Amino acid sequence: LSNIEKIDERADEDEKSEAPTTGAKKVKGFLVADDDDSDGSSSSGSDDGQEDDRKDAMELVDDDLKNLLLSFDSLERPTAEKISELKVELGKAERQKTLILDMDETLIHAKPKIKANEDFEPDYEITLDDDEGELVFMVKMRPGLVECLERLATFYEVIVFTAAERTYATKIIKHFDPNGDYIKHILSREHCVHTNNYYVKDLRIISDRKMEDMVIVDNSIVA
Repeated sequence: LSNIEKIDERADEDEKSEAPTTGAKKVKGFLVADDDDSDGSSSSGSDDGQEDDRKDAMELVDDDLKNLLLSFDSLERPTAEKISELKVELGKAERQKTLILDMDETLIHAKPKIKANEDFEPDYEITLDDDEGELVFMVKMRPGLVECLERLATFYEVIVFTAAERTYATKIIKHFDPNGDYIKHILSREHCVHTNNYYVKDLRIISDRKMEDMVIVDNSIVA
């Protein structure tokens, strides 16, 4: 962990002016020192405050997360043509800001109904048809979910963006928002960019919302 230089959360312009020119690599807001500079020393010389920042970063970031952040740089970026193929228009916004929520492990937790999951106590079940017949999922809602969505909908246009299939997502959401009072749109797997076996939610596909007016909440850093 000694090669974590610091976490820099300032604007891009500030990051560029503060980033060391040698001995470190910037990865998704982190400054990661090269392997041959793993003693934790700064190439530009650091004061006590910078030393404290480095110690804080060492406590917050483990090697697994560092390696995951580094791996993101190897992901193939979608072309402009690919983004164009996935473009969607949501129509007139009812609120100035759009809040985009993941579904599985963010709003709900679901398990297939099989003998191994008999001790799981769901709030409700959904049934899907596939090539082998019916598949039943047991669904548990996050405590306070409906009350939370009701509150959020007074401030934001709320959207669900899931990497799951649309039929699965629609059936789950119908149980806690049957009339679409809170969740105004559902984006699903067909709207994700599939790269390196990841389903990535690239918000550039939403053509009639400004990027600065959208925020996404997801349990997966990869998504």
